[in-house]
Amino acid sequence: VKVAEATLLALKASWDQAAMQFENTNIKSPASGIVTAVGISKGERVTTDLNATVIAEIAPDVSKMEAKLNIDERD
Repeated sequence: VKVAEATLLALKASWDQAAMQFENTNIKSPASGIVTAVGISKGERVTTDLNATVIAEIAPDVSKMEAKLNIDERD
């Protein structure tokens, strides 16, 4: 029984570690909105130093945005 309990504790610790690693692979947005630009692609390393990687740009409310278009008359 004690061996089974020790095995169970070891498996739970392995499960908790795997769950924590999985949780750390997800990037959560600090604000709601629509993603307007993505600065990285899958597999790239994200840094937190002074020249931090811009992951994405988020527009909180696109109904308040204004678009300036420069279209040639020939088009």
